[in-house]
Amino acid sequence: MQEVDALREREKELRCLYRIQQLTFNSTLPLESVFQQLVEAIPPGWQHPDFTGASVEYFGRRYCGDGYESSAPQLREKLYLGERCVGQICVSDCSLKSGRGSFLEEEAMLLVSISRMLSNFLEWRHLEILGSRLGSVTASRRQWREQVVQSMVERFDSSRFGVTEFFLREESPPVGAEPADHIELQVFHRGTP
Repeated sequence: MQEVDALREREKELRCLYRIQQLTFNSTLPLESVFQQLVEAIPPGWQHPDFTGASVEYFGRRYCGDGYESSAPQLREKLYLGERCVGQICVSDCSLKSGRGSFLEEEAMLLVSISRMLSNFLEWRHLEILGSRLGSVTASRRQWREQVVQSMVERFDSSRFGVTEFFLREESPPVGAEPADHIELQVFHRGTP
């Protein structure tokens, strides 16, 4: 009977992963919609779905599912854009509040898989946003640099981050640099450290 229960748990995990893959694979939905659907898709993959909730924090904004409780025991995994942490995914389980039981090792591994899928999706989405405005990389180096900065300025939320000015620095490209692989940018902003 234990093997059957283990297979049922694995089926729940796989269904959860497939649903998240559907949400993130080539999605054109706004990020807010992806995050909201994602936090609802996570609990069914856990051992106590009726007591489980999820939240995604991304650049300081939090998206919470219905069952998420910040005071309950939680599993957390960071989200990355390249090497930079840009948020985290949290899964809470209210049934573990009394100290009986803990998260399963498989659940921790499931959350790692989900965070990797979401991090890859976020990186793809950011590259798509910038890339659609850049045009051909065979353009002259100066044109390419100006297009990159223009694209960033148009899409950047200056009021949120306190940015006052972008400057494209004049520099010599490193030895062996291709036409579209190096840029030096100075960003000035107002705000607290």
